[in-house]
Amino acid sequence: MRLHPVHIMLVHFPAALLPIDLVFNVMSEYLTFKPLNEAAYYCLTAGVLGGWLAMAAGLFDFIRFIKPGSPAIKRVMLHLAIQVAVIICFSLLLALEYKHPDWMNSPTVLILCSKAILLLAMFCGNYVGGEIVFRYIAKEFQ
Repeated sequence: MRLHPVHIMLVHFPAALLPIDLVFNVMSEYLTFKPLNEAAYYCLTAGVLGGWLAMAAGLFDFIRFIKPGSPAIKRVMLHLAIQVAVIICFSLLLALEYKHPDWMNSPTVLILCSKAILLLAMFCGNYVGGEIVFRYIAKEFQ
């Protein structure tokens, strides 16, 4: 049994692209360089798509590596709840930006704060996910 490199890489795309979306939005407002908002939108789109793919890969890994009755199940459910909520909320933000292009070109403070809060939640979920890998899954490969 081994982790597939595609699964390992999938989790990094949303973890990198979603924060860059916020960074580009903020930089665009302070530098008054509006093309960064378009780049942010593309990062958001790719991050959301990558998030859904990462969830599918995570489900596959859960079925493959976590045994019924394992003490890891509670941590996996916490990780799942956080990350699913984050990706659903980012998907809703993406839909709003798609439907209202003016929000994409000049995001409101509410949108920027929402993205920042979602990123904090995502980082907490990432921590729990890393803990699961190192504490429960990596043991099988030693």
